[in-house]
This record gives sequence, structure tokens and C-alpha cells, in this order.
Amino acid sequence: MLSEPFHIVSSYGTAPTVTPTPSVAPAPTVSPTPTVTPMPDLAVTKLNVTRTSSDYVNIEFCVKNIGDASAPGGFSARVYNTAYPSSFFTKVTPNVDHYKVGQSNCSSGGRLIYNSSTGKVISGYFKPGINYIEGVVDENNVVAESNESNNVKRVAIDLAPKISSFSVDPTNYTVTVYGKNLWRIKEARLTKNGVVVNSVKADAVVNPFHCSSDGSELMFRLSSKISSMAGLSLSLTSAYGTANYGIGLSSISSTPTPTPTSTVSPTPTPTYTPTPTASPTPSSPVSLDTLKNELASISAALGKLLENLQTIGR
Repeated sequence: MLSEPFHIVSSYGTAPTVTPTPSVAPAPTVSPTPTVTPMPDLAVTKLNVTRTSSDYVNIEFCVKNIGDASAPGGFSARVYNTAYPSSFFTKVTPNVDHYKVGQSNCSSGGRLIYNSSTGKVISGYFKPGINYIEGVVDENNVVAESNESNNVKRVAIDLAPKISSFSVDPTNYTVTVYGKNLWRIKEARLTKNGVVVNSVKADAVVNPFHCSSDGSELMFRLSSKISSMAGLSLSLTSAYGTANYGIGLSSISSTPTPTPTSTVSPTPTPTYTPTPTASPTPSSPVSLDTLKNELASISAALGKLLENLQTIGR
């Protein structure tokens, strides 16, 4: 029998720490790649409206299938003024069963905007001032498309005259106006503090307004002398709208243009020098009183001639 207590010691030292086995996350579910169905996409790819002359604008219009599939037939495309939605300038109706990918149609041409018989803008298609022209394809949603937001384009064109500056020559009372759309002017008014100090009008006999071919320069002669040129404002009325411009003395010619010395100094008359593409130089305007006097002189001469012929006949 053992008389001493004893201890059992492990020969391996401290017991090792046991690391738990990590849990394995389940594999994610893979969603199948969705199938994209090819669809047509009808788009207005071009709409340009440009003023080409006094009485014409040019309209360019294009539509195209920019989608991934052919479009069924039966759709239409047109260009119209938003002020007159029932009228249209041009219309495209493809005569095909299928409008193929990449297929396009374009239309281009000039449109008359002025009626010379009435002296007004052609009603039902244009109006004086700003016009909003819209091009649309598949207006009635006949075709299901991948993108419905590109079926319409809109542009604005302003037919009204614009004045950027003007000057008055005090030696012959000629007014020169610079700006845009200065065609078909019917009346010009110079005002001071809201009071008309001079007015010039066109009528069926005499047109005192001479405009450059591109509509950027206008000349006319005042009906009478202006006592003071300070603080004048100019107002123009045309078949296409009105323009107003107020300026002070600093923008108006207050001294005559120096004339080269010569033995004979003729009375200066307003002349217009056109640009190379401009129409022939217009003659100086003739007042209505002068025209009446000339007609009276011609009438008297004809009466005298008739008397002489009667005397010879006797």
C-alpha cells in the first residue's frame, strides 16, 4: 500500500483549443437571363424650318426605323403648324407591309407663306410672329415601339421683323434700319415720348420701303423734317408682325456725312447698294403729291395734243 499521494500529469501539456467547423452558405440561385424581344423604333430624325426669302420657308423632314425589328405598315408621319393642327405641310405614308430596320423616308421643299392678293400671311398654315412647327411619326400609336419618346420634334420660326439699330440722315431725312426679316414693311413710325412725329406708309401706288434681298437692311425717306432727333423710337409694321426699337441721340446720325468737294453739289438722294446677291437697286421713292402733279401735267399735254389734232382735221 502506497503511503504517499501521487499526481498524474499529462505528457502533452495544455489541451488544444478546438476550432468549430465553419458553416457553409447555400449556393445562390442563378436567375435565367431574360430574353429581349426585338422591337421597332420609329423616330423623327430631322426637322429643319428655314426662312429662305421674303415669302418662302423651306422644310426638311425625315423619319427612320432605328429599332431592332421591322415595323408593320399603316403608320403615317406629317409636319404641321401647332396653331393649325388639322392642316399639314407634308405627309409620309409608307406603302409597305413592313418598314425594315434602318429604312427611312425624307421630304424637303419650299412653302409659300405670303398671299400677294390679300397682302397677308397665308391663313391655315402660318400666322404673324412666332410659329411652332412640329414633325410627328406614328401619331396614332399604331406601332408598338421600344421607345415612344422620339416620335416628335418641334422647332420655332419667328416671321416678325427685328430691329438691331437704325440711323437718320438729317440732310435728306433718309432712315436706314438694320436687323432681320425686314420684308413686306407696310408702315414705319418715329415717336418721341409716345407721340408720333413722323409716319411713312406703303400703298397700292407707291412703296417707299426698299429692302435688301436677305431682309437685313431697310431704307426709306421721311415724309417731313424732324425738328429734334433726340430720344426717337422706331416702330415697323409688316405683314409678318411688328417690331419696336427705342434709342437716343447717340445712336442717330446728328451731322451730315461729309461730301467730296465738286463744282456742282447735287441734292443728295437716298440710294441703296445691294449685296452681290441682292435684287437691282430700287429707284428713289416718289411722293404721292409729286406723282399727282406729274399725272396732271401729262393729262394737260394730252388735251393740248387733242386740240391740235382737231384743228388739223378741220
